[in-house]
Amino acid sequence: MRNNPSSILIDIWQRANIQDKELLARATNLSDFAEMIATHSASLASAVGCLISDDDKTGVLRDPAEISTMLFHFADQFEMIKALSFIGGEADYKLHVQKK
Repeated sequence: MRNNPSSILIDIWQRANIQDKELLARATNLSDFAEMIATHSASLASAVGCLISDDDKTGVLRDPAEISTMLFHFADQFEMIKALSFIGGEADYKLHVQKK
């Protein structure tokens, strides 16, 4: 497992074994946050793509190091989206199990 914020967050979630209904209910909102981050990331990626494709004068983001840094950032964002969505789904499942 990679040692990044999203994998650490999932590890903490799994080890915490949270049963408190209020905390579980709050954690279900993480799926909504994941969707919001995904929407913003998609818009940003599209805008950056347009900047790069239309940039003939300044050369912004033409350097491979700048592009790789940006792509690593997007990869981290997608990992965080995955972690938030996973935790939100797990919390929702635990709430439904407790109701039975």
